[in-house]
Amino acid sequence: YNILSEEGQHFIRKSIEESWRKEAKIILPEKTKKFAKEFGFMFNKVSIRNTKSRWGSCSGENNISLSLHLMRLPETLIDYVILHELAHTKEKNHQPPFWKLLDSITEGRAKELDKKMKDFSTRIY
Repeated sequence: YNILSEEGQHFIRKSIEESWRKEAKIILPEKTKKFAKEFGFMFNKVSIRNTKSRWGSCSGENNISLSLHLMRLPETLIDYVILHELAHTKEKNHQPPFWKLLDSITEGRAKELDKKMKDFSTRIY
């Protein structure tokens, strides 16, 4: 490929995404299991997706979906997103009890970490 061509750029993007996906599939489920055990959360499964708008989600059945783009974030924010989704296994919305729970597992930093997430985007091109 000519790396400056449209197809060359597409190939590079796909290759980078595949690298993040491989890394994410190893790291993110392990972190989720570790935090669930540490803080007493129960979830069914973790899936890794190439999401364009969300860092993560938690279904009504407590299935957690995480963006492969988390691999581009600082470690503290990766941990925050995982803890955020785990908190949704107990509190399904963003009402005050959710933030109280999230504060209890982030050393009182839930809102601060949530604000830092605004500096990043799942979209890169």
